[in-house]
Amino acid sequence: MAIEKITVLYGGESSERSISLESGKYVFQSVKHLGYEAELVDYPSEFSPEKFLQGDFVFIALHGQDGESGELQSFLQQNNIPYTGRGYEACKNTCNYTSCSSLAVTASNRNTSVRFH
Repeated sequence: MAIEKITVLYGGESSERSISLESGKYVFQSVKHLGYEAELVDYPSEFSPEKFLQGDFVFIALHGQDGESGELQSFLQQNNIPYTGRGYEACKNTCNYTSCSSLAVTASNRNTSVRFH
């Protein structure tokens, strides 16, 4: 499937909103510079799932809970909307300190060449 439009989600409601607004604007400018049709959407206030069409792609430029918890990724995945980053389970597991630590210990026990500091 060819990408026809890239929607950059930025903003969010976390304490990292100001960083997301800044990085989202840079991503948007870069996407436009590369020749793609692009839209900048302040999440969640301007986010409307109905507006995504086949050929749309979402660049997640959200920081903190909004972009890292896996909830948004799960929604996009369930609605077959392609997006940047890993799947929702990876986000969910790495956003939770306990789950992430447990996965890191398990991985280090399986492969002695992997070291976590």
